[in-house]
Amino acid sequence: MTSEKRQHVDSFKRPTFEPSTEVAIRSNLQEDVYMVFAGAVNGTEEAVYRFNLNPLVWWVWFGGMVLVFGGIITMWPGGGPVVAAPRRKQAGYQVELVGTGAD
Repeated sequence: MTSEKRQHVDSFKRPTFEPSTEVAIRSNLQEDVYMVFAGAVNGTEEAVYRFNLNPLVWWVWFGGMVLVFGGIITMWPGGGPVVAAPRRKQAGYQVELVGTGAD
């Protein structure tokens, strides 16, 4: 794993922007490890690194892909409407509305 901090300079050797950090990433099914070079201790050769462990990140991406795939299957055209058999009349009383008063 390699992590570094870069400082870009112009033609007069002046820094042009803030330093940028390159992050090292190792990813597998169990965890993601992020290693960040935080900087060097002034006047020494000591380096400061920050490590982040994120367990089971791959499974979150896998679950998202399963959701997308399932959504595509459910929205796939061609199923068409299902035509139901005509309903039989229910046995019982029959009511007719007479004289609604709209003369």
